[in-house]
Formats: sequence, structure tokens, C-alpha cells
Amino acid sequence: MTAQEQVDFPLPVIHMNGTGAEELMAGYENIYDCINKLQAAMEKCIVHGRDYYPLDEDQEEGAFRAAWNERYKHSKAVNDFNHYILHHMVHLSEQSK
Repeated sequence: MTAQEQVDFPLPVIHMNGTGAEELMAGYENIYDCINKLQAAMEKCIVHGRDYYPLDEDQEEGAFRAAWNERYKHSKAVNDFNHYILHHMVHLSEQSK
């Protein structure tokens, strides 16, 4: 990942009247660390069929599939947000050179 990669969102510009580079980077690093902790917690809290089969009257595992799909959707969103924050960190790092 480089700062030159095209993204569909604005990235901050370090300038005289803005927030300092160190403060900006510290904020994004904090978010990045928190996301990594969240991802680790999500990996330990698994979606297992045994926790959902009582919801299915027909034994088709529909509730488990729905729960797994929902977890996947949120896991993907967290991962996407992680990449968003990483883009900011790389961009700030490139500007600070």
C-alpha cells in the first residue's frame, strides 16, 4: 500500500494551520490498535451451529447460516475500516518524509 494508491475518500493534508503530523498519526495508530484488539476478540467468539439449531424447526440450519452471514458481514466491515485507517496512516507517513 502506498500513498499514491487511488482511494474513494479524502485523506488529511498536513499543513501549517492543521493538526500536527504526530497528533494525527497517534490518533490513527490508536484506532488501528483498537481494531486489531476487536478482530482478535471476534476470532475468539465463534459462531457455532450448536448455538442456533434450536431456532430451526425444520433442521435446515437456516438460523446458523443467517448468524454466520451476519457475523461475516460485520467482520468484513471491521476489516474494511482497518484498511481505511491503514490508508490514512500510510498517507500521513508519506507526507511526513
